[in-house]
Amino acid sequence: MTPWTFRNTSIPVNTALGGLIFCALLLPSCAPSVDPADIYHHISEYKGSEGSRNIEVWEEKGGSLSARALGKESSIPALLFNSATYYPDALDSRNIQILVKDLGYTHFAGLKWTQAITVNIWADGIIEVDRENISTLDAKGTAWISRKVRVGSKRAIIMIRKK
Repeated sequence: MTPWTFRNTSIPVNTALGGLIFCALLLPSCAPSVDPADIYHHISEYKGSEGSRNIEVWEEKGGSLSARALGKESSIPALLFNSATYYPDALDSRNIQILVKDLGYTHFAGLKWTQAITVNIWADGIIEVDRENISTLDAKGTAWISRKVRVGSKRAIIMIRKK
């Protein structure tokens, strides 16, 4: 196999380091796959077709969730009956910035977040995040952690059961 060359240094592809570089750069399927039963799926109360876009959310004292738009393209789905009910954690939500303020946590999409993070909620309820090694708990006390894995043919950092 052809070696990699970095600044006049060759690393044969058939070595551990060369194979790792080859895998990480060229083959998306090299990300570890995960048992579907170990992937966190959010179940939203909102059954509409489009989720929230470009907002930040945080939890206030008393358990209420506050949200703020991040620009002109921001939106939150709502149902209007006697009063409006907003669903910032609807399925198919994108660029949701979860803030952790005075309480030290924010409950969002069924998880208790103790670190600020940006999430996407896929149409099937999978929670994609912007970085690895973020730990959360669900309402039952199950621990979840963000890891880069392969889901079908896609590589993403998602919440999986912590083992």
